[in-house]
Amino acid sequence: VKAEVGSEHCNSDGHITDNDEPADSSQEKHKNSEIQVLKDCLVRQGKESLIPWLQEVLLDACRVKMYPNSILPENSVHPHEPTPYYYNKAKQSIPLVPWNRIQYLGLQTEAFILLLHKLGFHLPADVGKVFPRIPHFWSADHIFSVATKIGPVNRDNLKFSPE
Repeated sequence: VKAEVGSEHCNSDGHITDNDEPADSSQEKHKNSEIQVLKDCLVRQGKESLIPWLQEVLLDACRVKMYPNSILPENSVHPHEPTPYYYNKAKQSIPLVPWNRIQYLGLQTEAFILLLHKLGFHLPADVGKVFPRIPHFWSADHIFSVATKIGPVNRDNLKFSPE
């Protein structure tokens, strides 16, 4: 299956096929540029609200990984979001649950699914589930680094300290 994203062509694995460069240390740079191309595609499609939503879900999952023992982390006035908290407690991958029509339709957008694939999410078709999932084995550090790949993190709005 091939899908056109921007001016680049992607195969069903989400890998750009218009690339003549060898796979070496520049591979990470290409991955980041592919993420940017997919984000730009979402903006052109009027689905830019999916980007901060995805980042927020990742940051909620990161916080749950950092403070897994209680729904209300010590010294915090903000309880965990229930979906990531309980899935993490059950040692399961955390689903990306849409809470409105825009998010629901976004999960059916090819560019958004390719973005999730590039970021390393478990896709519904791959794991036999309804929603894409943040892999359970991802650490808090890894989840935070994925959130920063999507865009700059507003540290003033974080419910935890990234240090």
